[in-house]
Amino acid sequence: MLGLSELFRIRYAIPVERHGATEPAERLRAITRPYLLRRLMTDPAIIDDLPEKIEMKEYCQLTVEQASLYQTIVDDMMEKIENSRGHRAPRKRAGRDGQAQAGVQPPRPGAA
Repeated sequence: MLGLSELFRIRYAIPVERHGATEPAERLRAITRPYLLRRLMTDPAIIDDLPEKIEMKEYCQLTVEQASLYQTIVDDMMEKIENSRGHRAPRKRAGRDGQAQAGVQPPRPGAA
């Protein structure tokens, strides 16, 4: 259906990834769509198939260099979001002590 890997690269991967061609992407989407099973978590028919949500919080202290790198990436991504969707989300800044304020928190007293 999709051919050998080299043929796939020539027909789809290179034109889409390197040249931003939309026609090969649409063609690939049309070919593969019937084989994709899309199920939503809100669908009551599948809710029993889903495992319980497991959430693990890991607390760590960022170095100043790590916080700076993190903030650079956050700023870059926020700019891309703002430019692509036309709305503004609140920015989260890294503190002076290298403590990022976006989900990375200091260890709680007594936590190991």
